[in-house]
Amino acid sequence: MKKIIETVIFIFLIVGNIFAFSGKGSGTKDDPYQITNVYQLQEVGKDIGYFILMNDIDASETRNWDSGRGFKPGCCISEFDGQGFIIKNLYINRPDDGCVGLFCIMGGYIPSIVKRLGIENCDITGGFQVGAICGLVVGTAAFWECYSTGTVRGKYLVGGLCGNFSGGINNSFSTCNVISENYVGGLTGICSLDEGGSFIYYCYFAGRLEGQSTRGLLSSDGTGGPVSISCSYYDSLVIGTTHPPITDKSYGKSTIEMMKRSTYGWDFDSVWCIDEGKDYPKLRIFDRCITTSFIEPSIDLLINANAYPNPFSSHITFKYYLKEPEFVTITIFNTLGEKLEIIVNEFIAAGEHKAIFISDNYPTGIYFYSIQIGKSINFNKIQLIR
Repeated sequence: MKKIIETVIFIFLIVGNIFAFSGKGSGTKDDPYQITNVYQLQEVGKDIGYFILMNDIDASETRNWDSGRGFKPGCCISEFDGQGFIIKNLYINRPDDGCVGLFCIMGGYIPSIVKRLGIENCDITGGFQVGAICGLVVGTAAFWECYSTGTVRGKYLVGGLCGNFSGGINNSFSTCNVISENYVGGLTGICSLDEGGSFIYYCYFAGRLEGQSTRGLLSSDGTGGPVSISCSYYDSLVIGTTHPPITDKSYGKSTIEMMKRSTYGWDFDSVWCIDEGKDYPKLRIFDRCITTSFIEPSIDLLINANAYPNPFSSHITFKYYLKEPEFVTITIFNTLGEKLEIIVNEFIAAGEHKAIFISDNYPTGIYFYSIQIGKSINFNKIQLIR
């Protein structure tokens, strides 16, 4: 199977240059194709060469493409540099297809790399070998400083970044909900480097897994040899309970541990940052490193502030008490620190009050809330479970 795929890619390399890219650039290392919109992103699979992302791209309209099938994955050969930009709301609905993701296949006779790319709020469905970035990597490839959020689902070999991977994943993470009937992993469904082993270094997963045969970061060692995993972890309290017990506990950490810098031993000066005790690590290249400075709540203003039930499934109630009238703001955030909803933002009379957050429009995962009363702020984590 692998030889057939590599032959197809080799033929693709020969004929690929007949394509004329609609944007700037010639596809060389010194003059890469410059991607500025979702239509040019769709062209990536039509030629070989070097590509760079010039700005964030909102791919929401892909939900209406191809009679509801969405974005059509293409081959990515050589290099794709996201430059710290983000592709948002990518939609793919191809449940009978193999090799499904932003890219269907990478690698072959030319080593490939995807670097400094963020994929947020993706909704990707495929058959087998399904991932947010790529469905199948053959030969050797690398993911470097990449991340994904959203939902990735398929029948088997499904991962938050890649479905079937050969090579190295470095300084990357996923918080996707990853759903599969079998062979499901937080980062990749499986690693399969024939020459003997792939590696995962300085990575983490903090999403939810649903399916059989998983060990947290991936489903099993590669078909060609063991996978080298170093300084890489998953949140063992978030990954879910719909699969058999995880056999490899050496990299599983609690949510509290996953939000501590001391857990990792990573480069938090130039590559990563973390809002200690409040969030998972983030990559600096994506400008997600604004640490929120909170003032401790005044006992005179805020008494018995809490959120219940937590974890919650459909709604959560925030209860707070004011000893005197104050302006109150209650805000819901995702794990990237982005505001999702402001459910209270008004002047409130003294006394006991309640506010309800309805979660119908949000996927399973970790969220955060802040209750600000005057200049005092209470900030905590909540967990949504379907």
